[in-house]
Amino acid sequence: MTAYALPRRRRGSHHPLLTPAAASAFTFSHTLCLGDAGTAVANLQQFLIDDGDGSLTVTSYFGPVTRTEVMRFQTVQGLTAASCTGP
Repeated sequence: MTAYALPRRRRGSHHPLLTPAAASAFTFSHTLCLGDAGTAVANLQQFLIDDGDGSLTVTSYFGPVTRTEVMRFQTVQGLTAASCTGP
């Protein structure tokens, strides 16, 4: 499993699915791809928002916008844009 540190939150940034432990880091237990849903997707979306994506909202659904932003993040980090993310 891969742990990712979350950047500091911007003032007013909050999502009820993020626990205090998740505020500092979260771990992918499985690969997340288009069509997935749940708390892990919400945590991923919050991570992407905190990374600077203003167009994404936390919906807990991995849709086309989340896919695009995952690929943007992967490209910026020098990774192959695979459209899925996980361990």
